[in-house]
Amino acid sequence: MAKYKVVQFAHVIKDNGNGYDNLYLSLTLQNSAGNSANREYRIARDDVWTDLQALTHTITDGLTFAKQTGSWIELSDFEARTYLSLVLPSAAGKKNMRVTAEKL
Repeated sequence: MAKYKVVQFAHVIKDNGNGYDNLYLSLTLQNSAGNSANREYRIARDDVWTDLQALTHTITDGLTFAKQTGSWIELSDFEARTYLSLVLPSAAGKKNMRVTAEKL
């Protein structure tokens, strides 16, 4: 997985056009070489993450912690299988996640 510093992020929960709420996440990141990288994802509920609010809080808490502390996050998107793997930092340690997501 690629490691990044979080420069900025924004999120909104809105209808995906098919009657289902999704989390839309926009990230401005910096890689280990200091280069900027922008990423946007549409994240949906799934069998593991059935509560979109809990999923949103887990992701935004990890991103906020990373931004405030300068910690690295890790992410890999797998477009063929429509999921995103994340490793997010927290005061309690790292949180490994795999969520249903589409790169926009």
